Amino acid sequence: MSSISDRPWSGIHRASYASADEYCAACVIDENGTGGPKRKDRCKLPVYEPRHLGGLLNRRAVRAAANRLVRGGGGVDAPVEVKRAAARRLIQLYAVIGERPPPALATMADGGPQPSLGASLTLT
Repeated sequence: MSSISDRPWSGIHRASYASADEYCAACVIDENGTGGPKRKDRCKLPVYEPRHLGGLLNRRAVRAAANRLVRGGGGVDAPVEVKRAAARRLIQLYAVIGERPPPALATMADGGPQPSLGASLTLT
């Protein structure tokens, strides 16, 4: 059995996850402090499916997370260093799914200029 899912991602939402712990474990960004209870609103860019669906890494979610991360104004609300760390993690996940990461993601991971307002990726 493959450890990567191609299930459509559009039907997966925060509420699809049984708990904040599960949701945050599925996300690339977790801004919860250590030692306290997890809150879903402090986690962003889920890339793993909910456990009741198998908990697999989802190829479409990796692409969607990368696209959302590099978008200008409408992207992810997080500090620059958190975004860079997320970009580096997504690059690792692109390797897992057997695809090359988009250039804009690599630029962000390397600390290059942040994409301008309205920038987006071309998804294949």
